[in-house]
Amino acid sequence: MTQVRQSLIKHGLVSVCLLAVLIGAEARAQSVFSKIAGFLPNIPAEMQLINAVKRDDAVATQAFLDAGLSPTLAEPLAPHYTLLHLAAWENAEKVATVLLKHPKILVEASSQLGETPLMIAALKGHLGIARQLIVAGAYPNKTGWTPLHYAATMGHIEMMRLLLEAHAYIDAESPNKTTPLMMAARSKNILAVKLLLDEGADVQLKNEQGLTAIDFADRSEAKDIADGLRERAKKLAERQAKPAWLR
Repeated sequence: MTQVRQSLIKHGLVSVCLLAVLIGAEARAQSVFSKIAGFLPNIPAEMQLINAVKRDDAVATQAFLDAGLSPTLAEPLAPHYTLLHLAAWENAEKVATVLLKHPKILVEASSQLGETPLMIAALKGHLGIARQLIVAGAYPNKTGWTPLHYAATMGHIEMMRLLLEAHAYIDAESPNKTTPLMMAARSKNILAVKLLLDEGADVQLKNEQGLTAIDFADRSEAKDIADGLRERAKKLAERQAKPAWLR
């Protein structure tokens, strides 16, 4: 409000009466926020709300929301994470509970990078937040990179199980058709690779560069994973070569 008022005054675009209205509105807003415990008048309320989310302060977060701040507020700097993204990043479960109860919350809010809060939770391995998001309606499937790609990249096994139980598509394709299995192989996480294979991931798929999960493992010098993938691919090819009634 102060910045808007100063700009209007500078360019001579505000009348005395309108200036009085703006000043009154600003004073009322400050009065509302000043009732919040620990409120710092010299720091924008929006930044104080963001900091409250980061430290998992559910009481302060609720107070700022009750005072009129938006639950879809985003950080001013790239990648412009919303409050829910920040809660997922910081594992702020108490704040996430507050945010998800707000009628205007956007569970599928997308950052500048196209990331949803569930993708951030998957990346960080924060199971509690992920469960809350899924219950609130977050989708495990989306176009492009998915939560399962992120979890597989980091080798978060229990997160991968959670997403698969929520019907995450196991062979989801990134913009260049890279699959979660490829990312798991690239990260050298043999347990993540095994889980995806056991759940039916297709070892034969190729991305737009013509690379398979085996190629990703080879490039990462993950010999055990590469050998295991080759064995799976060989058995699959042998089975496919048989007549349908013999498979």
